[in-house]
Amino acid sequence: MRRRIFPDVVNGQDLVCLPPSATARAAARLMAEKRVSSVLVTQNDRLAGIVTVRDIARKIVGESRDADRTHLSAIMTPDPTCADAEDTPMTALRRMLDGGFRHLPVKQDGNLVGVLVRSDFSSEEAQCLEFEDSLWQHMR
Repeated sequence: MRRRIFPDVVNGQDLVCLPPSATARAAARLMAEKRVSSVLVTQNDRLAGIVTVRDIARKIVGESRDADRTHLSAIMTPDPTCADAEDTPMTALRRMLDGGFRHLPVKQDGNLVGVLVRSDFSSEEAQCLEFEDSLWQHMR
């Protein structure tokens, strides 16, 4: 049976969204308030980009930008890769690893339904690593 992406993680998830015109400070405050590490940047109910804590650290703090004057459109990753709610956890994890990112928006029927974070995959990664280790043991 093909297991779908963590329904317990994305179902009913409170999406944390801001428009591209919002400031980096507004995003940082919202992330702190909601205890999340990313904000979906949406415009007209469409995903335009994503901003993460790392973006704030690197592009605002690291480049000495003014968080009150820098709009999300200037620091977001535009048109981020997304997973489909019908994807398997390993397919979603592979997308993250191949893309080198830690946050993966999830869509169902074209609508945003959640965000997966690398830590959501800890058990999946462990199972995968155990399987790979057993393959190496049999090859010796």
